[in-house]
Amino acid sequence: MTLFLTTVKPRPRPQPRCVSFTPEWLAPPDSRCLLKLADMVAFLFGFICSAGAFWVLLKRPTPLLVLDVPTERGLHQTDVPRGGGIVITAAVSFFAIWIALRTGFDWAGVISGIGLVGISVLGYLDDHYHLAVKTRLVAQFLLMGLVVLVTLDSAVWRFFGYEVNLPTYVVFVPALVILVWMVNLFNFMDGADGLVGFQSLVAALTLGYWFGGAGITELAILNFSLAGSVGAFLRFNWTPARIFLGDSGSLTLGAWFGCMGVIGVTQVGLPFEAFLVLFGFFVFDASLTLVRRLFQGKPLSEPHRDHLYQRLILAGWSHPQVALLTGFIGLLMAICASLIVKTPSWGLWCVVVAGSVLVLFAIWASAIAKAPNRLRN
Repeated sequence: MTLFLTTVKPRPRPQPRCVSFTPEWLAPPDSRCLLKLADMVAFLFGFICSAGAFWVLLKRPTPLLVLDVPTERGLHQTDVPRGGGIVITAAVSFFAIWIALRTGFDWAGVISGIGLVGISVLGYLDDHYHLAVKTRLVAQFLLMGLVVLVTLDSAVWRFFGYEVNLPTYVVFVPALVILVWMVNLFNFMDGADGLVGFQSLVAALTLGYWFGGAGITELAILNFSLAGSVGAFLRFNWTPARIFLGDSGSLTLGAWFGCMGVIGVTQVGLPFEAFLVLFGFFVFDASLTLVRRLFQGKPLSEPHRDHLYQRLILAGWSHPQVALLTGFIGLLMAICASLIVKTPSWGLWCVVVAGSVLVLFAIWASAIAKAPNRLRN
């Protein structure tokens, strides 16, 4: 699949500092087969190793996990261990180190890895010690600032087939804010069995496809390994959930996908709106909820159950029903986003279609939440 933007004048692109750039479609047929085989092996290896790790962790009590006790904000009724994100971080880190040993270390990759692992450690500490909100935010900005500093390769962003040239120092702050927003976005949405796992599985497979098509095999392999690891987690997180991601998982997934967005937009030349649509459901639900609470005068940092998916569960929907419904919406978002990547001139129409789906979902979910019990059933 050709990923070059047809409506943008060709220009020399800077060589990515942490990935190689050899278009897969220009490679010999045997090379393409080897690349696809590597993606499949990465997915299967990530799935098998992570499934084994989850099985071992759940076989007997371990200090690596902390028990999640039901609260007013939560939607589960029994104690469930959380902290499964450490397995996902370990699986992707293994592949990252393996790739680095084969292709050579570079400072940009090492620093990015330190920032992402640091976010996972921050989430782990928060799972166990409940860090203050200000402490978490300061640490997130510092760690993500480190990542943006080494991954923000150029100030050329593409919107709807057009190039927007801005000085790097101007783009740095918006990129950092977006990255921190993504970190917390996945944490906000991690409140129902299977929901974040399903969305992350779709996103990782889609990004693996995009980067593989662009010839950036290292990031393609890492995303497919992430998809395999998340798929294994989904097996244990499906209702009745035996383990939760915890902040060590949700924060790390948000940081990873945010980092992929920065690399994809500034280094590979992928349209910004493609990433916006790919994570459209999470962005829309979280943003709508925050705006609603802001107008209602409710504290934004206070735990709540106002998200659309939470309101559906409170209205009588089961966790699997909500996970499958939102997962289907996530698939639609991924299809629209991939169409934008393939044909940038369709960007505006795809954004309109994706936005319409999300608005209709919000209207329908709000009506279900307000309906009498007999109508909910």
